[in-house]
Amino acid sequence: MSVLWTSPGGYEAVLMASGFIFYRQVEEMIRIPFPTEGELAKAVAQVRADRAAAEDSARGESGC
Repeated sequence: MSVLWTSPGGYEAVLMASGFIFYRQVEEMIRIPFPTEGELAKAVAQVRADRAAAEDSARGESGC
């Protein structure tokens, strides 16, 4: 599939592998802001802490 062209009104013409050309309306993309470096570091640290706590909990339960 390849996009042949897009129009400002949110439409695009798409060429499919079969040779058909489709004209379709494209929904507006959802815009998600990228996290800052500090926010990303906090999220990674939180995930690592959660995993470590889960592993410790699993080790404690298996020792019973």
